[in-house]
Formats: sequence, structure tokens, C-alpha cells
Amino acid sequence: MTDEQKEIARLKKQLKEAELERDILKKAIGIF
Repeated sequence: MTDEQKEIARLKKQLKEAELERDILKKAIGIF
């Protein structure tokens, strides 16, 4: 794996985590 591929994989992981957090926030807001 090249450095570029590692960077892309890292960014994709960050994006997934950010989307998960956003979904959790949306659900939390929906509850209140």
C-alpha cells in the first residue's frame, strides 16, 4: 500500500465516523 492509499483509507474511516456521529446526533435531537 502506498502512502497515498493509506491516506485515502484514513480519510474514508474518518468520514464514516463523522457520519455515524451525525446520525447519532439526529436521533438524539429526534428524541427530545
